Amino acid sequence: MSETDRRRTERLLLTVPIRVIGFAAHGSGFTEDTHAIEVNRAGARIALK
Repeated sequence: MSETDRRRTERLLLTVPIRVIGFAAHGSGFTEDTHAIEVNRAGARIALK
């Protein structure tokens, strides 16, 4: 069985703009405007610096 056949949901190759807001390991906050690369029902793969 191929990896594609084992996936629970279909992956969509989309470029979707998103804003990531969080905290760095040392505790300071950050905001990064970026984009999703792949999207499916379970989540997304995103590009971060």
